[in-house]
Amino acid sequence: MPQDSFGLPLTTVSEEAARAFDAAGVCLLSGTGNPEEATQRVLALDPDFAIAHSADAMARLLGGDPMSAREAAERGVALSQNATRREQQHAAIFVDVVTGKRDPALAKIKEHIAEFPLDALALDPAAGVFGLIGFSGRQQRETEQLALLEPLADHYGDHWWFQHVYGFALLECDAADRAVPMVEAALAQVPESGHVAHTWVHALFEDNQHERAREWLEDWAPRYQPDGIMYCHLWWHLALFHLLNKNFDAMWQIFDERCQADMSASPPINLFTDGVSMLWRAEMAGAERSVERMMVLRGIGEANFPRPGIFVDVHRAACLAYLGDSAALDEFRTQCRTALEKGRLWAGEVVIQLADGFEAYANGDFGKAGEILTAALPQVVRIGGSRAQRRLVDETITAANRG
Repeated sequence: MPQDSFGLPLTTVSEEAARAFDAAGVCLLSGTGNPEEATQRVLALDPDFAIAHSADAMARLLGGDPMSAREAAERGVALSQNATRREQQHAAIFVDVVTGKRDPALAKIKEHIAEFPLDALALDPAAGVFGLIGFSGRQQRETEQLALLEPLADHYGDHWWFQHVYGFALLECDAADRAVPMVEAALAQVPESGHVAHTWVHALFEDNQHERAREWLEDWAPRYQPDGIMYCHLWWHLALFHLLNKNFDAMWQIFDERCQADMSASPPINLFTDGVSMLWRAEMAGAERSVERMMVLRGIGEANFPRPGIFVDVHRAACLAYLGDSAALDEFRTQCRTALEKGRLWAGEVVIQLADGFEAYANGDFGKAGEILTAALPQVVRIGGSRAQRRLVDETITAANRG
C-alpha cells in the first residue's frame, strides 16, 4: 500500500495518485500554489481516493465555496468506508470542519492525533490563529493552542510545517526567543512557502526586528504568486511596515495594487479584515480618510459575512464606525446581541464593547472611546487573529488618549 511523506498508508490504486496527494498536501500546508488544482490532479488519477476528496473539501473551503466543500467532504466520508480506520477518521474530521461544527471537529482532531500524531493534514485546521482554537472565542485560546502542539514536538522533529505552526503558537505566548530560530529553520527548508514566510514576518515583528522584517519581505514578496492564499495578507504586512514609517504613498500603492479582491486567490476574510484594519490604522497615523476604499470593503463584508462571526464581527463594527453609519451600526449591535443570547457570538460581549468604543472614537469622543476600549482590553484575545492584528485595539486606545 502506498504511503504519504509522513509514512501513513494511503488507500489508493495508484502510486502516482499517492505522490500527487503528497504534493497537494504540501500546497495546503505551505500556502503556496493553487490547492484546488492540486487536489483535482489527484482525483483525476484516482476518483475513489477518499481523503483526496477531504483535501479537496479544504481547498474549496479556502477558496470561498462552502457548498461544494461540503459535497467533497461528504464524498470523502462515503468513499472512506473502503479505506483504513485512520482515513475514515480523517474524512470524518473534514465534514465537521467544512460545516462549521467547530467543537466536534476539534474533539475528533484531538482524539485522532493521540493515535495518529503525524496526520498533519488532519491536525492543520486546529493548528493556527485562524483555526478551530484560534477562532474559538475562548479567553485562554493562546495557551490552549500551545498545549495542543507542544506534546507533538518529538513526533515531528525538525519538519518545516510543524516548526512554523509550533513557532507561531510560541510567539503568541510571548516566547519569541524560542520561536525565532525554529521558524528560521523552517524557512530554510521551504523558502517559497507563504505560510512559513508569514510566520517568519511575525517572528521578526514580535522580536522587535521591524526593519529587518520590512527589508526581508520587500525582497521576498514579489516572488510569491497571486494564486497563493497568503498573497494579500503578506503584502498587507509590508504595507503596515510602511505605515509604521508614515510612508503613506508606499502603503496605498501596495494596498491598491496587491490587496484587492480581483488580484489574488486570497480569501474574503483576509481581504475584508486586513483592509478595514489598514484604513482604520492609517487614519489614526495621519493619513487622509478614504471613504471610497472603505465602501468597497463594506461590500466585501456584507456579501461574504452577512451575520456576526468571529473576527469579522469586530472589523464590521470598525468599518461602519469609520463610515459614520450609525443606523447600520445600531442594527449590527442588535444582531450581535441576538447572537449572544443564542450562544452564537463566539467572542461574547467584547464584540459589542469594541463596537461602542470604535464608534465613540470615530465620532471624536476620545475620552469615552479610551474608557470603553480600555475596559474591553482584557477580553480582546477572544476576538481571534494574531497579536499583531489585535494591536488595532491598543493603537486605538493610544490614539484616543492623545485626543
